[in-house]
Amino acid sequence: QAEEDFKNPVGTEDEAETAAVEPPVEFVPPTMPPTMPPTVETTEVNAPVESVESRLARITAILSPVTNLTDQSSPQYKSIVTLSAASEEILLIPTNPTLYPKFIQHYVIVLLYYTLGGSNWNFPANFFSTGEECDWNVQSVLFYVGGVFCKDGAVTSLYLPSNNLRGTIPTEIGLLSSMKLLRLNSNDLSGEIPSELSKLTNLVDLQLNHNALTGSIPTLFNEFWTSLEILNFANNLLTGTIPSDIAMLHKSLAVVALDDNFFEGTIADNMGALTELVYLYLEQNGFNDTLADDSLVRLENLQQLDLSDNYFHGDFPPHLLQHDNLTTIDLHDNQI
Repeated sequence: QAEEDFKNPVGTEDEAETAAVEPPVEFVPPTMPPTMPPTVETTEVNAPVESVESRLARITAILSPVTNLTDQSSPQYKSIVTLSAASEEILLIPTNPTLYPKFIQHYVIVLLYYTLGGSNWNFPANFFSTGEECDWNVQSVLFYVGGVFCKDGAVTSLYLPSNNLRGTIPTEIGLLSSMKLLRLNSNDLSGEIPSELSKLTNLVDLQLNHNALTGSIPTLFNEFWTSLEILNFANNLLTGTIPSDIAMLHKSLAVVALDDNFFEGTIADNMGALTELVYLYLEQNGFNDTLADDSLVRLENLQQLDLSDNYFHGDFPPHLLQHDNLTTIDLHDNQI
């Protein structure tokens, strides 16, 4: 059913593995031979400690092109203050521009924590446990699995379902361009779906269901989206129509769950191109269509179709019976 999550996190078992850190070996200086003449005494000079203000200025210079730091009461500003307070041993501020993307990634994860009420999460998921955001996760056979998962230092999965996340999804999430899995479902997210998600063209699994998201689905999909298999925006407060750009996902999309929202309009024009579709859940919306168009016949891989609790009308569409793989059709509470 659409209310259920689909599949397991992409590659989280491999990505969650972290190498054991060996304890540092204590350094013991060599003992001077007693016959050696005394050496000239030297004074140890420690490297100067950079001030928080200086670190804040350097961080601001790196991040200003990609985020708004003008409001000192914002989560964005709170995030850079947190970064600047960390020592250089914990968090190195890069001077080489080729290292900026990794630093920006760290900032985005910190920002997500502050934007989505991290101090009140059910499971902290080891956030801030180290200076490396790729370590901020929990993985266990018996307990909650969640957090940030990486491959080769790049965030590929953000898995925080049922974790009491509250607030709006920051637009900076679009900077995590290597992400394959984004599951923030079953929380209390509000506001609109950020259009910056359109930059996450490597996504395979996108699930924001069971939240309180509002507005329409923004333009997200284009020819660069070739991997998305699961699109789950069910059980929100979304309005408008199904965007036509969803047809761009015809090579990969297997699950569409948009049920329990306030969508309206027709479906055939947009859904008929999704020939890889296996599960289609559109129940409990305001769709108003005759289903006379036989474009859904092209969905030869379809196994489950739920269009119940809408305003579909007219005769029963016989073309729905032409699917060899279709095992479930639910059209109740319509005008058919």
